[in-house]
Amino acid sequence: MPAFYKLFIPGQSTATASTVMFDLFNVAGSGLNIDVHHVCPQSAGDVALTGTLAPNLHLFKSTAVGTGGTAATVEGTSYSAMTISAYGHTQPINLDKVSARLTPTGGATSGGVLSWVCQFTEESNVATYVERDLVRRGNNAIPPLRLRPGTGIKVVQGSIGTSGTVGFDVLFSTSPNAT
Repeated sequence: MPAFYKLFIPGQSTATASTVMFDLFNVAGSGLNIDVHHVCPQSAGDVALTGTLAPNLHLFKSTAVGTGGTAATVEGTSYSAMTISAYGHTQPINLDKVSARLTPTGGATSGGVLSWVCQFTEESNVATYVERDLVRRGNNAIPPLRLRPGTGIKVVQGSIGTSGTVGFDVLFSTSPNAT
């Protein structure tokens, strides 16, 4: 049976265009498959914004692990830090096999683009709080996105910086790679 994990990505400023918001990478030789079930951006509603532009967020496959930025912790307790926590079981993730970084500054080489969403950040706009999944787009008949060893994903903000804060809720599972 697969082990499920939550990757918690805290809110980050959307002021800088083309920022790599985060990456998740299945390390080569891990012996695992990672199935990404959802990647949902979440806007912070605790800051008053009016008339702001909504940043575009792009989900890419990645062909190299991210470097720089801030590495995820395991079973962290701070809501201002990126962490991977076991979901529904007690087996913590092994960071020798799975890498995740907040705003990596290098690596995380782009593979193909998979999807994008326009994420509202204005707290008074009801669209700000609509859940948007970059993986299945609301269609659970679509299988999860499989990351084989040596592959990953990343989310990149589009070419416009704007006011606001966006974090992410990511659910993934791991299972042995039989190939």
